[in-house]
Amino acid sequence: MLSCCLSTARLIIRDMHENDFQYVLQMYNTPALYSFATGINHPFSIEELRRKYIESRNCDLSFFCTAWQQQDCGQFIGCIRGFLYKEEQDQKNHLWLSMLMVHEKYLRQHYGKEITEALLKYVKSYFNISEVYISVVIENKTAQKFWTSMGFSLCRTIISQDLTIHSSQPVYIYKKCL
Repeated sequence: MLSCCLSTARLIIRDMHENDFQYVLQMYNTPALYSFATGINHPFSIEELRRKYIESRNCDLSFFCTAWQQQDCGQFIGCIRGFLYKEEQDQKNHLWLSMLMVHEKYLRQHYGKEITEALLKYVKSYFNISEVYISVVIENKTAQKFWTSMGFSLCRTIISQDLTIHSSQPVYIYKKCL
């Protein structure tokens, strides 16, 4: 797992620890707000979260980070997950952001932007990342607006297969060049 410990004017962004599970699990289990981000709309267990965490820890190029306020007793703000990879055809380093979630109490206070900007600055300088990709479910207009405001551009549409519920849905892929 990539190790990450970043700070901004308001936040500390660091690797997720097992004692963070309760905060992240609460968000996973609020599908009305976060099902687009997690892809999960059913009760999520601590064991399932632990498996996702272990997946990230066991992969050298992935990360699962939590964000905390520097003040106000270090309140939990949100989390971000993703991985680095190299495209064979262009030999450039890329970043795929799998998930960004901000706790509902802190939505629309620019924390998502702050988390993303700090992480992008970090991966660009330390891993020479040239492009960042994210996927957004077509129905998620809020995420489309957010990622566009962050400088991401729509680059293609794919059909995503969810094998757990035997369905498929169109998904936008957004890209940002760093």
